Amino acid sequence: MSRESIGRFIEYFSKPLNNEQLIYLNTINKVIPEKIELYNDFIVSLCYLIYDTYLGDDVMSEENEQISHFNWCWNKNIENFEKEHIFINRKGEHYYYYQNYFLEMFYCNQDKSKVLFGKIVEFWVNTFSLIKNKTKSEYDMFIEVYRLMCKYFPKAS
Repeated sequence: MSRESIGRFIEYFSKPLNNEQLIYLNTINKVIPEKIELYNDFIVSLCYLIYDTYLGDDVMSEENEQISHFNWCWNKNIENFEKEHIFINRKGEHYYYYQNYFLEMFYCNQDKSKVLFGKIVEFWVNTFSLIKNKTKSEYDMFIEVYRLMCKYFPKAS
């Protein structure tokens, strides 16, 4: 690998995009600010439901119990949004994406402290932020999740 390739690789993960680059990427990707806010509200609400209703590792040590808890939180979160006339498909890639995320980052983590919870929430708030500067790798992850969510969030009535 050449020095130039290594430099581009490092930049991809470490150099923040400037405002013009972010505006350009959001424009060509047809990013809608209101959708970003909605998706942020959805995932942060899901984080709180999972954390606040988790009964502990001694009760939920098996993966099937963790999946059952995730499913309850997922469905409760969707029901809460339905009360606001925002209808979300229950199953699809988005469901499996978040299920895998929480199994890896929360349920399988030995330390389920407020610090971990805060880092998870901060990660999603930063991911769905129009204000925070992002590196190219962070933007690529954002746009992947944004597109995924767009598929399963029909228009709110």
